[in-house]
Amino acid sequence: MSTDTPPLPSFVTRLKHFFSALTQHAADGFEKVSEEQLQERLSICQQCPSFTGTHCRECGCSCSGNNTFLNKLAWRSEACPLSKWPALTEETPPATN
Repeated sequence: MSTDTPPLPSFVTRLKHFFSALTQHAADGFEKVSEEQLQERLSICQQCPSFTGTHCRECGCSCSGNNTFLNKLAWRSEACPLSKWPALTEETPPATN
């Protein structure tokens, strides 16, 4: 990694971001996005200069194409910290996968 590349946020900051997001995810009934929405979010992240290839340098979260519990890209309630993709509303159909 080059020396002019910003580091990930500290571990403590990443934990704060994650637990804040987890609280919102729980309030949203743990709803996930569809596979298509997940892949669209990932594609946007992959084009962003803040993407390391595995993590977002803005929030420090892991970004992957897996629709798993620990992947905030898969959570309907989450939005990009740089506003590149929005959180989805209750009107958005939940994932069927």
